Amino acid sequence: MTDWQKEFRKFDMRYFTQLLGKTMLAVLVAGLGTALPGCTGSFKKEAAAGKAVGEVDSPGERMSRVSSKMNLMTQQWNEGKKQIDEGRVKVDKGRALMDEGQEMIGRGEEMQRKSEEFFDEHGGSAP
Repeated sequence: MTDWQKEFRKFDMRYFTQLLGKTMLAVLVAGLGTALPGCTGSFKKEAAAGKAVGEVDSPGERMSRVSSKMNLMTQQWNEGKKQIDEGRVKVDKGRALMDEGQEMIGRGEEMQRKSEEFFDEHGGSAP
């Protein structure tokens, strides 16, 4: 392979990599735009706040909106995880209280049985 062919191949691979990256980013932005409520993957026909009708948002403005919505979704996700963790802690505490209650019932039944045995041996009736 000659030098110019090597250079062409390097250039071709760099170009291909850049093109692939740009395509993936465009697909990601378009996918997020259509997946998020209030944010479309295509340009809007109606005027945005402070814009004339027919004027379109720049990709940077759209990306900013997508980023804001992603941040909001991340916050909601984290809040949900936090609530789930708090719920698990409450369930664990509830189970511990139930176990403690079962132990107390067992001790009470044992005391009742011993009391009945005592009164059977010494006469009289259990209270």
